[in-house]
Amino acid sequence: MSTIRKCAVKNCVYDESVTYHRIPKDFATRNDWLNLLCLPPTTSNRVCSKHFNPLDFVVKDDGHIWLKKNAYPFPVIITSEPFENEVEVEYTPLKYID
Repeated sequence: MSTIRKCAVKNCVYDESVTYHRIPKDFATRNDWLNLLCLPPTTSNRVCSKHFNPLDFVVKDDGHIWLKKNAYPFPVIITSEPFENEVEVEYTPLKYID
């Protein structure tokens, strides 16, 4: 039975094509990751590959994808206002001249 993993980063959408990586055990590196990702202090969470540069990975001969030991995730930017795709536009009716 397989387990569905979840990325610890807030609002990260599940994607079955990504790989998941544990937060490092090294105290300094772990704290750096937690600060960059705006996560509470824990080591049990996993971070998906969407939060790393593609150059941070190594593909082994057996096809397994490994995150390089010196890799750091992209910083998470938290905004106080939710992002909206809609733009409010004021409409002015056309006036026809005779």
